[in-house]
Amino acid sequence: MTFATVNLFFPLVFALHNIDEYSRYDDFASAYHLRLTERFTTRPVVRDAMLLLTIAIAVLDAHAYASRTAVLMRASEIAIFALLLNGFGHCALSLRRHTVIPGTLSAIVLVLPYSGIAITTMRTSLGATVGSLACDAILGAMTMPLAILFSLRTSYGLHRFWAAAQG
Repeated sequence: MTFATVNLFFPLVFALHNIDEYSRYDDFASAYHLRLTERFTTRPVVRDAMLLLTIAIAVLDAHAYASRTAVLMRASEIAIFALLLNGFGHCALSLRRHTVIPGTLSAIVLVLPYSGIAITTMRTSLGATVGSLACDAILGAMTMPLAILFSLRTSYGLHRFWAAAQG
């Protein structure tokens, strides 16, 4: 199996992970209330931010599959590492808090195994080196919080715009 084929499953894994987080919204909001201001953790803002990220991943991966350009494939690799690190973060926070926080179950069942398969195919079908994978992991670690913050701010801004437009 090639990385391009494995990459087609990434939006599904990403969406299921978001559904796992959002399905327990109240626990999600309380788990992250110290990191985010209240305006960014309202139910509609979080829901729409997750939708925006999922759509962005689906569009990225569809284009990467269709064009197979090096830049888009690399962006997909970095996104997979970002989700992998997010999954590890859920597991670590659950261990630290001695409770299963939202997203941990899907991280264990879906995100971590999928990421392992994707990274293996990066090595075999793309010929990725350990150095390039380490670079992808570093870029993923930097990208993940920025993507989350960008999607939350965008969602919040859209909700403010819609509220102002309505009256």
